[in-house]
Amino acid sequence: MTRLELYERVWQTPMIKLAAELNLSDVGLAKICRSFSIPRPAAGHWAKVAAGTTPNRPVLAGDPQMRIPRLPTAQVRVDRASHAASRRAIRSAGLGLVPRPKGPDVVMRSSLDECLPIVAKTARFFAAIPIKAAKYESLRKQAAARGGLFWGANEHSIPSRITGRFNSFGDGRLTIAATLSRIDWILRFHDALLRALIDRGCKVVSRNGKGSDSYWVEIKRDRGVLIVSFAEDFEKSSSPMGRWDKDLPDTGYRAKDTMRLKVRWEHGSERKWTDTPERLEAELPNIVCELDAAISRADADLPALLEARAASQRRQAEERIADEHRREAVRQEELRLERELAWLERAIAAGDMQLRLSAARQVLDELERRAPADASGERVRAWVAVVRTRMQSPADSLLAELLREFDAVNSRRTDN
Repeated sequence: MTRLELYERVWQTPMIKLAAELNLSDVGLAKICRSFSIPRPAAGHWAKVAAGTTPNRPVLAGDPQMRIPRLPTAQVRVDRASHAASRRAIRSAGLGLVPRPKGPDVVMRSSLDECLPIVAKTARFFAAIPIKAAKYESLRKQAAARGGLFWGANEHSIPSRITGRFNSFGDGRLTIAATLSRIDWILRFHDALLRALIDRGCKVVSRNGKGSDSYWVEIKRDRGVLIVSFAEDFEKSSSPMGRWDKDLPDTGYRAKDTMRLKVRWEHGSERKWTDTPERLEAELPNIVCELDAAISRADADLPALLEARAASQRRQAEERIADEHRREAVRQEELRLERELAWLERAIAAGDMQLRLSAARQVLDELERRAPADASGERVRAWVAVVRTRMQSPADSLLAELLREFDAVNSRRTDN
């Protein structure tokens, strides 16, 4: 079916009725229309048509002959699995992607016998949790019987004792956040996934370091690196202070029916798969195929990514140097303004001193004029002469200081 054919049918038949003819839900049909930019009738459209009004129809933009892949028709009835595959193909086509080829068969084992070492170490971690919990409860009851406080609990001896969520990151283990109810399936899923990737030449490495973000499982081949983590989806219960045991009704967090596998590129984006365990298990061959292609792309793109990272680091270094130069220029300008302000204040003070000296000279002139012609007057005139010799103009001292500072500035510029 083309975009034009679906467009015509959408505007001739109500969405609910048309979805039933196409063996789709009305929500699924609406998603297809959005993915392929096909305008749909607004609310109340068919009521206006029933009343005899003909509402305007939006124009179909883009290529009208573009085909919609795997869209069910009235003559083809599909089951739920093929319906889901069709919708995935539609989403891929809407994003401009090519539908993924089906990967090779990847079979999950029925038990953890002879599993990978990293899976076995993670299994031992989860198997020890009930033992640690029982030991903790015993010590807590003993402390309560003695009437004292019990300080023996910590996140390493009994992790997530209250909520029931357990996180196995670090110390050479898989990065898994889950309850104990489905941990066996989760570990078998990881064992099958990692074995399939190892068969394709990959190496599985647990990276440990400081901080919670440094504990990851890496899938490596050549220079390509993918970082893997897994979590069971949760929802908060009505009684958040419940006990850790999954069988009790007051668990702080309850596991939902979906799992989440997240793979992050070391230098780029990430990819998530969120679905029920049954569908994830059925999707496992395609997940392996997609990760195999992704790590090949990561290896091919690594030189360009490293060059882009180096260029970004160079730009950041240049920006830091430019920022330092700008800050230094601003600081020097502020110092210059401070010096000019200081010189202005000194000039004002010199002006005040000049006024006072002018008044003092007038007083000295008046003393000379009034001094008598006898010996006492001569003594007065001699004193006035001595005072005049010591009355230095403030402009002279200010000029000398300015010349000294200008000489120091010129000397610093010459040295630089």
